[in-house]
Amino acid sequence: MINIKESLAGGRNPTDGMVLTEAFSIKIDKATLKTGFARFEAGIRQPPEGLVSRDEVEISLILSGETELYTESGVRLLKEGDLIMIPPGEANAAKALTKLDVYYILCG
Repeated sequence: MINIKESLAGGRNPTDGMVLTEAFSIKIDKATLKTGFARFEAGIRQPPEGLVSRDEVEISLILSGETELYTESGVRLLKEGDLIMIPPGEANAAKALTKLDVYYILCG
C-alpha cells in the first residue's frame, strides 16, 4: 500500500489526468466534511500504483463513465448512477475505464 505523499516522493504527480473541484469544506467539532467533484481521463489510475487509504469515510456517486474499484477483497466495476461507500482505513484504488465524473463526500 502506498499513499499520496509516497507517490509525490517518487517524482510522479498522482493527480495527472484528473481535476478535483472542492465544493466546500466545513469543520464540525473534531470532524471535517468535504464535498466536490472529480474528473478523470480514461486510463487514469488513482493512485498510480498500489492502494491508498484515508482516515475519512468516502462516499462517491458516479455521475458519468465507468471505473474499476480495486480493494483487498477484489475488483468491482462501477458505472453511471452507482454509489459506493468506502470506510476509513480501507485500502483502495480506482482506474477510469472511460472519461469519468464523480461527486464525492469525505467525512472524518
